[in-house]
Amino acid sequence: MIIVSAPTPGYTVTSKDWSHVYRRIREACGIGDAGYVVREAAEWQPYRERWSFFPRKTSTEPFHERTDGREKGNNLLIEGIRSSKPPA
Repeated sequence: MIIVSAPTPGYTVTSKDWSHVYRRIREACGIGDAGYVVREAAEWQPYRERWSFFPRKTSTEPFHERTDGREKGNNLLIEGIRSSKPPA
C-alpha cells in the first residue's frame, strides 16, 4: 500500500491510499511490477484539472540499496492523471 499525506484547508493532515495512482505513474514511465519510481514532487493543477508528477529516480529492477544511488530519473513530467478535483 502506498500512503500519502495531504493537508486540508482546515490545517489538518489526512492519509490516503494512493496505490492506484502510483501504479499509473509506473505504467506511464514504462516501469514493470518489479521496478520502482521515487517521485520528487506532485502538483495539482486546478485550471487543467490534472496532476503533474516529477520522478526523481526510476528503475526497471527491484530496489537494492547498493545500486539505488546510481539510479536517476529522466526529469519526465507525467501529466494526464485527470480528476475533477484533488482527492479529499
